[in-house]
Amino acid sequence: MADPLSIASGIAGLLSLAGAAFHVVHQYIRTAKDAKDFVKALSKELQSLSSVLQGVKILAEAYEQDETEPSVGLRLEHISACSRVLDDILKGTSSIRDTVKNQKSRTSKVENLKWPFRKSKTDELINELSRHKATLSLALDAASLSALVDCLGKVKRECVLNFFMPIDPSPNLQSSWKLRHPGTGIWLTESLRFRTWLLEEGSKIWLSGIPGAGKTVLAGAAIREALQQVATVSNVGVAFFFCDYKNKKTWNITNILGAIATQLAWQNESAFAKLKQYHNEIKPRQGMQLRPKAEDLHEVIIEESEAFDRILLVVDGLDECGDNAEIVSRVLSRLNQDIPNLSSALFSRDEPGIRDVLQDQFDQIDIAAHSEDISLYVGAELEKRIEQRQLRINDMHLKDEILLILTTGAQGMFRWVACQLDALGECITDADRRTALYELPKTLPETYERILVRVNQKRRSVQRLVQLTLRFLAIEHPIQLLTAAGLCHFVSVPEKSGTKWDISSVVTEQEVARACSSFLRKSADGRLFEFAHFSVREYLQNSSLLERPDLKPYHISKSSINDTVASQYLRFLQLKNFDCKPCRAPGDGCGLCAGKENLGSLYTVAAASWPMHVQAVENCGSHSSAELLELQKSLLHPAKSNVYMNWVTRFCWCLHQKVNTEYVLDLVLEPSLSTLHVAAALDLTEVGTWLLGTYTTINSEVQADSLLEFSIAGIFAFVKDVIQDASHAFSRYKYRSRTASLMDQLSSRGAKLSGSSQRFQGRRLMQITCNFAACGNMTPLKCLLENGWNLCSEDISIASCWFTEGFCKDQENELRNLVKFLNTHEIHKTREGYQLCALIWNMAIRSSHKFTADTSLLPSSITLSDAALVETAVSAITLDDVQALVTCEQDVRFNIREFKDKDEVYAVHIAASWHAFKILKYMLNAGCEMRRSDSDGRNFLHMLTRSNTSRTFDASVLEEIRAQHGAEFEKLMDAVNHEGQTALDMAFEISNINVAKWLFEKRGRELSCCHGKICIWDKAANAESIALLQMLKDSSYPCHTDCSAGRPFHALNPGAGMEKFELLNTLYPSSLKSCTSAKLALESCLSRWARQTVLPYTMDGSVIQALLHKSETLSATSPAAIDFCCRIISETSWRRFERTIKILEPFLEHGIDVHPGSGSRSMLEEACNLFNITTAQVRDGDIHLLEAILDRVDNKKLNRYDRYGSSILHRVCTAPGIDPE
Repeated sequence: MADPLSIASGIAGLLSLAGAAFHVVHQYIRTAKDAKDFVKALSKELQSLSSVLQGVKILAEAYEQDETEPSVGLRLEHISACSRVLDDILKGTSSIRDTVKNQKSRTSKVENLKWPFRKSKTDELINELSRHKATLSLALDAASLSALVDCLGKVKRECVLNFFMPIDPSPNLQSSWKLRHPGTGIWLTESLRFRTWLLEEGSKIWLSGIPGAGKTVLAGAAIREALQQVATVSNVGVAFFFCDYKNKKTWNITNILGAIATQLAWQNESAFAKLKQYHNEIKPRQGMQLRPKAEDLHEVIIEESEAFDRILLVVDGLDECGDNAEIVSRVLSRLNQDIPNLSSALFSRDEPGIRDVLQDQFDQIDIAAHSEDISLYVGAELEKRIEQRQLRINDMHLKDEILLILTTGAQGMFRWVACQLDALGECITDADRRTALYELPKTLPETYERILVRVNQKRRSVQRLVQLTLRFLAIEHPIQLLTAAGLCHFVSVPEKSGTKWDISSVVTEQEVARACSSFLRKSADGRLFEFAHFSVREYLQNSSLLERPDLKPYHISKSSINDTVASQYLRFLQLKNFDCKPCRAPGDGCGLCAGKENLGSLYTVAAASWPMHVQAVENCGSHSSAELLELQKSLLHPAKSNVYMNWVTRFCWCLHQKVNTEYVLDLVLEPSLSTLHVAAALDLTEVGTWLLGTYTTINSEVQADSLLEFSIAGIFAFVKDVIQDASHAFSRYKYRSRTASLMDQLSSRGAKLSGSSQRFQGRRLMQITCNFAACGNMTPLKCLLENGWNLCSEDISIASCWFTEGFCKDQENELRNLVKFLNTHEIHKTREGYQLCALIWNMAIRSSHKFTADTSLLPSSITLSDAALVETAVSAITLDDVQALVTCEQDVRFNIREFKDKDEVYAVHIAASWHAFKILKYMLNAGCEMRRSDSDGRNFLHMLTRSNTSRTFDASVLEEIRAQHGAEFEKLMDAVNHEGQTALDMAFEISNINVAKWLFEKRGRELSCCHGKICIWDKAANAESIALLQMLKDSSYPCHTDCSAGRPFHALNPGAGMEKFELLNTLYPSSLKSCTSAKLALESCLSRWARQTVLPYTMDGSVIQALLHKSETLSATSPAAIDFCCRIISETSWRRFERTIKILEPFLEHGIDVHPGSGSRSMLEEACNLFNITTAQVRDGDIHLLEAILDRVDNKKLNRYDRYGSSILHRVCTAPGIDPE
C-alpha cells in the first residue's frame, strides 16, 4: 500500500518542478525572437500538466488527512517517471535561464537566442509529458469517482442514522457534564455495585432519588465512565438517552428506541446493516413510506446486540415522561429481558408506576446526594458566586456558617442548595444573610413559595415580568424557539394595546434572570432561557397555587400559558410602531423597524404564532380571557386597519416563505375577503362568533357562499404547495386539530357551499379535506359532507389518491369515527357516496385497522364479501340474533326467503336445527316458506329434532306458529322424509326428548303404533333414555303385543339399563321369546350391537345376563353372540371396558364357544391378538381376560395352527407377562 504522506509529498514536489519548467519555457517564448511552434506546444503541455497535478495534489492531501489508502491510480513510480522528464527540461534549459531571467525589457526580443533542444527531442518531451498527464488524469478521475462514491455512501449513511434519531441526546449530555462539579459523584462511579454494572453483562441497576438530588448529573457521570470503558475494551457498545420534561418528543418510546438503535449502528458496521435493512423496509424507493414502530425497533436492537460482546445503556429521567413514564419503563425493562448482554442503568424518581415495573428485575440504588458531594458543591458555588460578585460576604465566619448549614440542611438536594444561595445573594448585609440562613425553608416547594412571596413584595411591573416570563418558558412546541433576547422583548411589550413602544424599555436578560431568581437558567448553549429544574414546572403547575389568591397569578396551565402568550403577541402586533401602510413584500421590511432596532424577526414569530395559541385555548375547552378576546376583536375588526393588513400579509408570507406569495397577497388584500373569512379559516371560534354578530345578514354583507368554504379549507385557503418540513409554520397549522363549532354557526346563519373548484387555485375542497384527514383531522371532511357537498367522480378520484394503504396509520380512532359518521349520515345512499365509503373501508382493511372486525359500521354490501355475508347471516341465525339478521337484510344481496348457507341448507332449516326460535318466528313472519324441504325430504320440523345446541326448547313459539298456520302446520307434522320418517319418528330415533314429547302430545296420540315402518314402541326401546318409553307408558299409549311389527326387545338400545329392561318386560313379556327374521330378541340385539359404530361405555352386563336367562335356546355357536363377544374383546385394546369381564362372563357361563369355528373370528383369537398388537406394558385386565377364556378352552383344539404356522399356545406362551409354566 502506498504511503499517503509519500504520495502527497511527491505530488507537491512534482508540481513545483512543473511550475519551474513552465516558467523557464514561457519566459523563453516571451524573450526569444521568432520562438518555434514546438516550443510553444511544450509550454502548453507543461501548463496543462500543472493543472492536473494541482487536482491530484488536493486529492492526495485529502487522503493524507483521512489517513486512508490512496486510489490504485496514484503510484510513486508515476511520480518518479514524470519527475525525470521535468528534470531533463530544467537541465536542458539551464543555459538560457540566466538570459531570460536578466532580460529587463519586456518589449524587446533577444535575437539569435537558441532553443537548447532539437525539434525531435522537444517533440519527444511533449509526448512523454502528454503520456504522464494522461496517466495522472486517469488516476485523478478514478480517485475522484471513488471519493464521490464514498461521499454518497456517507450521505446515505447519515440519512439512515438521522431518520431514526430525531432527538439527539448529546446536548443533554454536554449540559450534564457542564453542571457537574469536580469531585462529585465519585461515591457512585467508584462503588462496587456500579463497577459490577460496568464490567458484567446483563447487570441492571435502577438509580432513584428525590427531586434535586442530581440524578441527571450522575447519569452524565455514568455515561462518561461507560465511554471510557469502550475506549479500553473492544467490541463494547454504549447508548444513552435523556428524557426531558421540556421536550415531549423525548417521552416517545419510538424516539427513545430509535436513538438507542442509531447509537449502536454508529459503533458497529454489522449493527448498522441491521438498521439499514429496517430503513429500506419502511422507506422503499417506491411505494408508501411508513414511520418506525416501537416493536420493530425493539427487534432491530435485539439483532444489533448480536454484534457486540456487551452493551451499556444509560437512560435518565423516566419520571419526566409524563403519562408515558410507566410505558417507557416497561419497554426498557423488556429490552433487558430479551438481550442477555445488555447492562442498563436507569435514572428516575422513585414513583409507584416506575417502581412496580423495575423493582423485581433491577437492583435499586438510592442516589440522595452524599454529604461529601454537597460540601464540595456548596464550597464551589460559594467561591464562584463570591468571585462573580453574586454573593458579597464581608465576614469570613459567615462563609463557614453557610457552608455548614447548607451542607446539613440539603438532605441530598443540590437543587435546594442552589435556591438558598440565590436567596442569600439577594440579601443586602451580612446580618440579613445570617438571619436568612437560620430561617431557611425545609423543602423545595417551600423554597419556591418563598421566592414568589418575595416577588409579590416588589413592584407590580416586576410581578408582571415574572408571570409573563414563566408562561413564555412553559410554551410547548413553539413555532420558533424564543431566544433569551426575544423573550425579553415580548415580556416588555406595554400592557396597553396600540401604544408607541420605546425600544429602550426592553428589559435586559440580567434583569429577567434577577427577577425570576432560581426559577430559570440559561440553556447549555447560552441562547435560551429555560426552567432551572423539572421541579420548578411541577410546582407552578400544582393546583395548590390556585388556593392562594396571592400566588394564583403564577400558576401555569395549558390554557393560561396559551392565553397569556397569545395576548402578548397580539399586543406586540398592534403596537403603533407597526401602524403603517402594508407592503406587498413583507420580507423586505414592511415598515417593521423601530428606531435602530429591526423587529422584523420578532414580528414574524408573533404573526405566525398567535392564532395557534388561541386555538390551543379553545381546544382546552376554555374561553379566551376578556383581554385576549378584546385584542382579537381589535386586530380582526371588519374595518381592516393597517395593523391587520400588515399582520395578514406577514402571516401568509410566513406560511409560504416567498413561495407563490403573489397569489396569497392578491387573496388577502382583496376587498371582498373579510376578516370573518380569515377567522373562519384559522378556526378562531370566539372572535368568529363576535364577527358573525356584527353582520345582520351575512348573505348581503359578505360573500356568504365562500365563508363556509374558507372555514372548511382552513390553512389551505392560503397555501397551495404542501410543505413537508414539520418545523415549518404551515405544517404546525396543518396538524392542529380543528373543531366544527364555527362551521356549524356559519351553516346555521345560512352559509352554503358554492361548489366552486376555482376558489383555492383550482383545488377542490375534497382535495383539501383529504389533506387534513391525512394529518389525522377528519373534521373538515365531515363538515364538507354534512353541508351537502355533492360528490362527483372527480372527488372520488381525488380521494383514491389519499385513502391508500397506511393512510392514518396512527389515527385509528379518528378513522373509525369518520366511518361511523359516514354511516350515520347515510353517505352511502348515493353512487359516489357509496364509492367513497367502500374506498375508505377497503383502505382500512389493507391497513389492518382493528375496527374493521365490526362489520356493522357500514352497510354489509361494503364491509362484507359474498362469502363473509353468508357467514355473518349464518352466525346471526345460529346465535338467534334477530337484529344482526335485520342488518344483513339491509344488504341488497341478501334475500331471507331464498337464503342458503354454503352447504345449501335453507335459513329456516338452520334456525330450526339450532333451536333459534326468535329467528324462526321472524323468518316465518317475513314470508319464508314453511313447507320447503331439503334434498332428503326434511322440513323444518324434521330439522328441529336434529338440534345442534343446548339452547332451551321454546315450545311457546311452536304453539304460536301452529296456531297461526293451522292445517298447514298439521300437514308438516304428518309429512315424511325420503326414508318415510315423520318429525316424530326422527325425534324418537335421535332421542330428542323435548321435541318428541311436544310432537307426541300434539300429534302422536292420533297415530297408530305401527303408522311407520318401525313400531313407536321399538323406537322408544332403541332410544338411549328411558324417558320416551316412560312417556308412552304414562300416556296409556296402546301397546299391541300381538302386533307383528312391535318387537321392543329386538330394538333395545345397547346402553339400556335394568330399569328399561324391567319396564319392557312388564309391557311386552312375550317379546323376549319371539323371533324376527328367525332370530330371538337377544340375537337380534347382539347382531345389531356388533355392527354398531360405537358401543356405549355404560353397557350393563346385568341386562345381557337377564337377556341370556330369558333366551335359553341360544346356540353355543350363535354367530351373533360370537361376533358381539369378539367386538367386546377387540375394543379392550383401545378402549378400556371396566365391565368387560362382567359382560363376557354370562356368555362364557352359557357355553358360547371360544374356539375358532366355521367363522373367521373367535374369542380366543381376539384375546390372543391383544398381546400381539400391544407394544406397551401388558395390562393385568388383559391377562385376566385371557385366563377367563382359557378356562373354557378344549385342550384338544389348542394344537390347531393358523395360516402363519403358529398355534394359539405358541402365541400365548411367547406373549410378555405370561409364565409358560
